[in-house]
Order: sequence, then C-alpha cells, then structure tokens
Amino acid sequence: MKKILIISLLLVATMALFADSAVAFLAANRGRVELARNNRNLRFRAGEMLQNNDQIKTGNESYAAYKYVDGSSQVRVFANSIVRVRATTTNGSLNKTVAIDRGNVYSRVTRNTGSYRVETSNTVASVRGTGFLTKVDDEGYCSYIVEDGEIELMIRSTGERHLVGRGKTATIDPDGNVNIADSSEDDLSELDNAEEQAGEEANIRTIRVPVQNETGEIKYIEIQY
Repeated sequence: MKKILIISLLLVATMALFADSAVAFLAANRGRVELARNNRNLRFRAGEMLQNNDQIKTGNESYAAYKYVDGSSQVRVFANSIVRVRATTTNGSLNKTVAIDRGNVYSRVTRNTGSYRVETSNTVASVRGTGFLTKVDDEGYCSYIVEDGEIELMIRSTGERHLVGRGKTATIDPDGNVNIADSSEDDLSELDNAEEQAGEEANIRTIRVPVQNETGEIKYIEIQY
C-alpha cells in the first residue's frame, strides 16, 4: 500500500509538469496488444504513459492492465477486447471513463477518488468504489457482473437507471431491455476465469514518467515498484 501511495504521489507531481498530460500508465501486457493514439499504432512497453482517448486492443490469449495516475482505479483488459482510455480533470479530481467496444474488462475502483464510468454502445455504468466485470459481444449484448460494491446502470435508449449490487448480474440486449438477477455459477466462473487469464504479473515493474525541465526538454524518470 505504501509503494502504491508513493508512486501515485510521484505521478501526480510529475504530470503537472508534462505538457501532454498523461491520464494513466500501462501496468502490464502479455501476448498481442496494440496501443493506438490519434489512429496511429505506437511502439510501447509496460510502464508506457497513456493519454486521453488512447485505444488498447488485445488479441487471442492476450492481456493488458492499466492504472489511472491518481492511483484510484485499475483496469484489466482481457483477450479479444477493444477499449478507449478516457479522463478529464475537474476541480483537481480525475474523472475516468472506460469506453468498451467489445470484449471483457474488469474494473477495480477505490471510493472517493473522482468519478469512474464504463461506457458501452447501449449503457453507461457509474461507479463509486467496487469491483466488477463488463462483457460486450459483437452483437451489442452486454453484461455487468458485480463482485462487490454497487454500480448505477443507465440505459442510453430510455434513460432509465438501475442499481446493481454485490452478487448481481445485469444483462442488457441491443434494444436496451434489462434483466438483473443473482449471479449464476457461470457468472462467478467468468470472474475466476478472468483472473486466471491475467496470470501472475511480474513482481517488479518499471514506470517511465515524462518530465519537462526548465528549458522545455522532455526527460523520463524510471520508477521501479
């Protein structure tokens, strides 16, 4: 916990000096992972700083994880997924959005650390401290499996809102019809399988933090944790 706090403080301090503000950093990746910015693929490695609207795409048997620079949230992107990393700052708080085009994405969010939302083609989920898995398929169906905490689910087509709590699964079809029920054994297995797909991340990781000096030159600080 102390390491995470120190890293978060360092990141927040250095981001204030960086002209193109980073909003997150890539904590881990495995297999075929693509990172795109402004419709251009980038060469990257674990520790890469992510900017608003960057896109992460994973292939078969692949995995990526990123963390927001305020230290509040971790996002795990599983195989065959496409997500966009989005965030804006309001009154000193980082308001975070994970936009999912398709695939399976697990979110772990700390309370009282700015807003956190997950967006799909037909839903918006607002979160205040929870852990949950979001699944989006190619036909427009999506589901939210809530491990703990609670999410507020808004249906785009109707504006109706639903609370989905711990141990519940919400399933939404392309027309916006919602079904909320106790999580089934299959749902719980999905959570377990997601953890297995992630595998064991390396004990030591490196974050490359960009810093602008007095002459405007960009340097990088490497932080191992």
